Amino acid sequence: MPAPTVVPGEFFIPVEDAYEETMDLASLCSGRSRSLGMHSPTAASVTLEIPPFTLTIQQSPTLLNAKLASGTTGAVLWNLTPRFARWLVSSPHARALIPETAKVLELGCGATSVLAATLGRTVAGYVQSDMGYTLKLAEGNLEENLKENGTGANSRKKGGKWKKGPGGSSSSSQPGINRGEGIKSIVLDWQEDEVASHPEIKKLAGEDGLTAVIACDCVYNEVLVPPFLDTVEAAARLGEGKAIVMVATEIRSPDVQEVFLEGFMKRFEVYRVNDRYLGDEMKVEDGIVIHVGVLRD
Repeated sequence: MPAPTVVPGEFFIPVEDAYEETMDLASLCSGRSRSLGMHSPTAASVTLEIPPFTLTIQQSPTLLNAKLASGTTGAVLWNLTPRFARWLVSSPHARALIPETAKVLELGCGATSVLAATLGRTVAGYVQSDMGYTLKLAEGNLEENLKENGTGANSRKKGGKWKKGPGGSSSSSQPGINRGEGIKSIVLDWQEDEVASHPEIKKLAGEDGLTAVIACDCVYNEVLVPPFLDTVEAAARLGEGKAIVMVATEIRSPDVQEVFLEGFMKRFEVYRVNDRYLGDEMKVEDGIVIHVGVLRD
């Protein structure tokens, strides 16, 4: 499988200095509101439209407020996740990087399984991963949305294809939408677990390696940056080592962002996706940025 092509230009803006990139981003988003970015933190259930899919997400406000050493931020939906999912599924630029033949590892999926239930339905193989406390909810959300989601809660399987039910959205029998048999959920602790020895990740990567390693809203805690980057690099090096890394971030702390970029740039050639190509939902002015990394030789 050929590696996705990352060529500097209007779409990919090379990042040459972590401090300058951080300062540029901080100045561009200086006027935005400073909310944490939770979608509906007190709701037990959230409905999302990510065409052609309609998702119903169960989350846990109670778990969010629990005191766990491993943290609890993954217990609820964050604003960036559905926006990132919509772009990954619908943008021709994103699909050029993650095509139908792609094998994708997601880090830090949280309890919602939004990316797995959408992007995962459009690629050849997909593994979502996170800490154990989120996986029970994540697996439940994935199972329910695969079952109910031809493309909407009213869709039902008929004749091997998904057909629109009364009041449902358009059919997911359109090219590129699969039934999700290739999606797996695994526990992966960045500080404890070895990516290269995990059976599901090894199986997904095969001899040629992964196509992409993706993470959404995982850069928020300076302590977690080194193990996160260790995990990212180990995954990208599997097989032929041609995987791209795509990290979507809502910037809350410029200091944490700089630490992340410094470490990322030591291991990868790093580019920022020009937000002209991200649509109205994801703008640098709103503190949202996508960085793409390619392993250094």
